[in-house]
Amino acid sequence: MLLKPLVTLGFLVLAATSAGAAGPNQTIAERAAALGPGQYIWQTKSPSTGRVLLTIDLTSQRAMVYREGVLIAASTISTGSTGRETPTGVFTVLAGSPRDVRLI
Repeated sequence: MLLKPLVTLGFLVLAATSAGAAGPNQTIAERAAALGPGQYIWQTKSPSTGRVLLTIDLTSQRAMVYREGVLIAASTISTGSTGRETPTGVFTVLAGSPRDVRLI
């Protein structure tokens, strides 16, 4: 089942090391584009409730987290390899909690 690896990936991208300092006038999207390996950013003044969407961009190797349509976090990721390509599609988390992370 492809859902568990993608959910795990979503939680792992948020556990990477912080992205450090960025320009004061940069948007979170601009800061996300400049991330180095293992870095992430989190918008501290973001909505705290609402629907969450995690997108994975295989070309840029970035995970982007949106809450109520607002970009709130981004991380670099490492996906797939030759012969083990990352599956694409839309996947819905049907159950679970933030503490329900299992490494596969």
